[in-house]
Amino acid sequence: MPSRKIFFYIHFGDGNIENGFWYIPEFINYRYPSYKVDKDHPGSEVSDEEAATFPIESILFREKDAAYSALLLRHTEEICEFADEYRRNYTRSVLKLFNFMNSNWWIL
Repeated sequence: MPSRKIFFYIHFGDGNIENGFWYIPEFINYRYPSYKVDKDHPGSEVSDEEAATFPIESILFREKDAAYSALLLRHTEEICEFADEYRRNYTRSVLKLFNFMNSNWWIL
């Protein structure tokens, strides 16, 4: 289990609006709600996707800031452990996303 409390926020548009609005982002004029990922609202798939970006960033910072590079790798491990410990599809945690961002292929 990670030594610290893990949480982060994810933005998803409103699927009812977004699926009928196919324009460039500059024309979007509606709220993009944020949803929290934590132990009470787990999301293994989005947690692992987030963690997957850190090793690449770590490589980019390795020569310029070794401490930050190491921190990114540590966060990768913590988030992956979190995703494994609190297994659940994020669309099961936030039901209003289920019809639009369903990832039931991942884990129930």
